[in-house]
Amino acid sequence: MQTHISSSTREIPCSDIITLHKKAIQLANDYESLLSKQENEFLEEGINSKAIPTPKLLIKDHKKMTDGHFPTRLVIPVTNFITTFSKLGLLGLKAILDNSNVPYNKHTIVQASNLKDKLENLKINRRNSTIASLDIKIMYPSIQFSIIKKAVTYYTSNLPAGEKEKIHHCLKMIEFGMASCLITFDDKYFEYRGKDYENDKGLAIGGYKSSFLANLVTSFLLKHTIHHFNDTTFHDIYGDNGIVVFNGKKKSTNS
Repeated sequence: MQTHISSSTREIPCSDIITLHKKAIQLANDYESLLSKQENEFLEEGINSKAIPTPKLLIKDHKKMTDGHFPTRLVIPVTNFITTFSKLGLLGLKAILDNSNVPYNKHTIVQASNLKDKLENLKINRRNSTIASLDIKIMYPSIQFSIIKKAVTYYTSNLPAGEKEKIHHCLKMIEFGMASCLITFDDKYFEYRGKDYENDKGLAIGGYKSSFLANLVTSFLLKHTIHHFNDTTFHDIYGDNGIVVFNGKKKSTNS
């Protein structure tokens, strides 16, 4: 746990937490007129809880051991009083995207059975195709708010001005939650940074709907790198795991 904390967080004094709590109250007041009664009560309850979670370790026992130990990942529970803003912003953002029929999840693997059906319909076999799987390391912490904003802006560029204004507020809430992700461990307080980014924080593993934002970004990236997949019949991804089906037999290289 100490190794993860030293590489992805920075210790902060209690005075910083008091400042963040006051900032959360002020931001909630700023948004009071834009939110429903239920949404305002949700924010107020989260802020008043003053909750700061203790992180957990996900033991990856499906991986190979190194020096007698399985690899682990830092998991941050969503009980942080500031992540209430992220949750509300994400719910609003997803509702707008879905209600507007925005195709933001074209390359997202929904579940294993869905992937199985898609692959079976391709009629692939060992003679006519090559399958490559992806397991991307530290993907979530690498997805900064700046790229999330670019992806959302891209997918919502054709929406009416009123919807774009709502999305702007949703993004501000998400940004605040990501930038102020707090944890406590060994009687100390820390601010999560992600993959060593100081002013542009990454997603936390275990964060509310981190997978939704990760899939949104990867779909955006795949959309802009389509030229790399001209020789494929399938390329989809879910979080940090993906699969690509190439046409014909391919050989691995070291280049």
